[in-house]
Amino acid sequence: HGHPTIRSFDGGGRFPYEAAGALYSALTTLPALESIRLGNRTPRARTEDESTLANPESLTDLLRVPSLQSICFDCFSFTLTLCQAIANALIEGTAATKLEFHECMFSEECVTIFANGLNRNTSVISITVASPYDPCQLLSVALTT
Repeated sequence: HGHPTIRSFDGGGRFPYEAAGALYSALTTLPALESIRLGNRTPRARTEDESTLANPESLTDLLRVPSLQSICFDCFSFTLTLCQAIANALIEGTAATKLEFHECMFSEECVTIFANGLNRNTSVISITVASPYDPCQLLSVALTT
């Protein structure tokens, strides 16, 4: 909590989804944080009830950490709540220049929400999508924004 020299966090493991808000809030306190890798490791479709963050603002706040440059999502099934939290960070001003999505699942509604966030963002210069599910969805949105 607040450790001044931690620059990177790799949470590609199996953090319980219920603990995500607390984890995101704790990471927000790291003043030198430059890169994060957030993982779910259960790339299956979730219902909105199952995966709605109790405090979606915790993810938005994390993605807006001024020192954060690189954000990677690994094995996420993006719900509307998660997509909106990310789009809010993109719109409100993230410093991140690099976004990565590995083995993530997106609904068409999520892609639209991401597109809105990317259209209004000026910092992101690199997007990587590596997914067997439908990488063309997000990639096509990213290239047309």
